[in-house]
Amino acid sequence: MYQSKDEIHRKLQQAKYALRKLGRFEGRIFVNEGRDEETGGFPLLNDFCSFATQTRSVFQYGLKEARERCMQRAYDAFVEHRPIIAFFADIRDADIHKYMPGVHLTIEGSSRIRSIDPKTGVGVGEPMSVYVESLDDLDSPKARNTDAHVKITVTKRLEPSPELIDRWNREGRMDLASYAQQDKLLYELLEYEGEDDIFKLCRSYLACAEEFYAHGVEAGFIT
Repeated sequence: MYQSKDEIHRKLQQAKYALRKLGRFEGRIFVNEGRDEETGGFPLLNDFCSFATQTRSVFQYGLKEARERCMQRAYDAFVEHRPIIAFFADIRDADIHKYMPGVHLTIEGSSRIRSIDPKTGVGVGEPMSVYVESLDDLDSPKARNTDAHVKITVTKRLEPSPELIDRWNREGRMDLASYAQQDKLLYELLEYEGEDDIFKLCRSYLACAEEFYAHGVEAGFIT
């Protein structure tokens, strides 16, 4: 009979490694949208997809043993109450079978008003700086963005149906409807329970995988 404990432990190690690599991008901005000049690929996306795949295997290995031991109810009882598993499973499945996920970077900053022009009433704020790096410095950052908050979110390609396009038209969202009718690519930002930061989501998913491992060992369907 299949035994998953050692294999899941190894997958958790790989997931942690992938997340550590992904974490190199947190709070940082890279030239050329973070694209590797030699290959045209995006290292951040590569690390994210690797993490999603490695972590998904933790649950798949556990499911295989649970089924063989006729203990799938114990597996389902855990998974059904943790929607983050399905959230990441959808991203991983789309990446394997249909479309790669995307990422979106936003930069937010605030500046204290230093002075106000008495004639125009226009305020002048304190200067801010944004540090943009080369991928060559990925493993050895030379500075950090202390004045601005950099957030990276995950995006998913939309496949607008005629019904969705009609709804956009009714809601007055003519720009989206027009783009869809021209077969232009549309993406939506993904979030889970109000959180959309890619690094926070990944850390939550890893914590869930570790909890699953402990639960499966205790319940007896991971041996």
